[in-house]
Amino acid sequence: MHLNFNKQERIWLILTYLFIVYGIFLRLKQFFFFRSFWLDEAGIAINILRKDFSELAKPLDYNQAAPYGFLILEKIFVILFGGEDFVFRIIPFFSGIILIFLFYHLLRNVFSNNLGILSGIALISLNHDVVYYTIELKPYISDALVATLLTIFFIRLVNNFNNNIIKYSFLSAIILWFSYPSLFFIASIYSALIIIFLREKDYQKLKKLILTSLIPLVSFSVYFLIVLKYAGKNDYLNNFWADHFAPAPYTLKALSWYKRAFLWALDKPYNISNVYLGTFFTFTGLFILFKKDKKLFLFIFLVTFFMLFTSMIKRYPVFQRLILFSVPLYYLIISYNFELFDKKISKIIIFSIFSVFFLFEPLKNSAEILNQSMSRQEIKPALRFISEKKINGDLLAIHHSADTLYEFYKDKYNLDGLEIIRKIKPMWNQAEYKFTLEKIKQSKRVWLLFTDFRRQENELFLGYLNSIGIKRGEWFYPGVELYLYEIRAPENNGGSR
Repeated sequence: MHLNFNKQERIWLILTYLFIVYGIFLRLKQFFFFRSFWLDEAGIAINILRKDFSELAKPLDYNQAAPYGFLILEKIFVILFGGEDFVFRIIPFFSGIILIFLFYHLLRNVFSNNLGILSGIALISLNHDVVYYTIELKPYISDALVATLLTIFFIRLVNNFNNNIIKYSFLSAIILWFSYPSLFFIASIYSALIIIFLREKDYQKLKKLILTSLIPLVSFSVYFLIVLKYAGKNDYLNNFWADHFAPAPYTLKALSWYKRAFLWALDKPYNISNVYLGTFFTFTGLFILFKKDKKLFLFIFLVTFFMLFTSMIKRYPVFQRLILFSVPLYYLIISYNFELFDKKISKIIIFSIFSVFFLFEPLKNSAEILNQSMSRQEIKPALRFISEKKINGDLLAIHHSADTLYEFYKDKYNLDGLEIIRKIKPMWNQAEYKFTLEKIKQSKRVWLLFTDFRRQENELFLGYLNSIGIKRGEWFYPGVELYLYEIRAPENNGGSR
């Protein structure tokens, strides 16, 4: 669909470009904070560093999971450029930048006015979760990129099936190795086109579609046998996500789950602060989409169906970061509200409401994003401080929630001369805990490294240290706490405990 950039709409086009530039600047600023890995990132990074290409196809250590293609790309980058944390984030970073431009391309091919494009770009440029996952070692932002790309594939196949179907079938066969949610989109492309061709009685295209569908189907079969059949066998992950698998919608309790999931999605990852207007704009956008483009509506409906069906069979949780891939589709639906009105004054009124309730809060939050790192567990400055202030014979005690972080970063700082106790679990293993306490009582100085993951365990451990020692310092970083204690002689700390 070609746009006429008349004088009345040039202002919207200029604002769109400004949001694109601002969105890129937000992501650049966060990337160059070089924040520390947090627990899950460190777990994935260690897997990539230590496993060979064949081992990455098997279930990962540290209770992690990621698409095989994503892991392979990361492995190649690490081999080429080294194992620093920022190297691992290059692929998500460029995925997040490309996503803005690809989404802009999608909007230009869908909308007939610049306000729809502006609204979509403004939302995705400012979205807190999209910015955050652009600089995290996770596949969620690349999932959103793949989702946008496959939506463009569908639109092009509808408009020019014969010239594109073979090319896109091969591309889809490759893409599904790089993104779990791509399966929902690829299945929706072929299912939607089958329905369309059956309704149009175009059996020649239907025959060609079925034959070319064998290309991604064979690829998926190989992927399943090599990778996917093992992916769901992690009991920890299955239990962790147990509340976020969709139930069959047969009861009122099940329906309440869908209502709750939708409201959670409005908050994260869609970043819609006003629930009522968010719900209203969602349903009006869907209605306008249905009236304007029934084929695209069918495609989005099928993506939702396949996602929920996969969730019902306990293969894909529906929750926050795991549905980040749907952000472009959701913003596409929201932006359809601007297609309802043709008069300039009506568009301005709708955009004013939209700006106040949908853009004001993200704009305000983006100012905070510019000025501070979106760190979750900032362990690097803690380890750097220890390496600078340690004395030979000091004991470093590491809580189990910080151990994966330590494992990744330990060789990057000089910690020679320290005795180190790792994976302290006060409430999990009493024998190990007692051993740790005895080692601490025999030391002169003890460094304690915690994350804020288990506050009750931290306080329990610190309470004991306060009874046998003197706190000489405490340092707090985002998500990480560091303490230094000088332990009193045994005759002064109450004897054996």
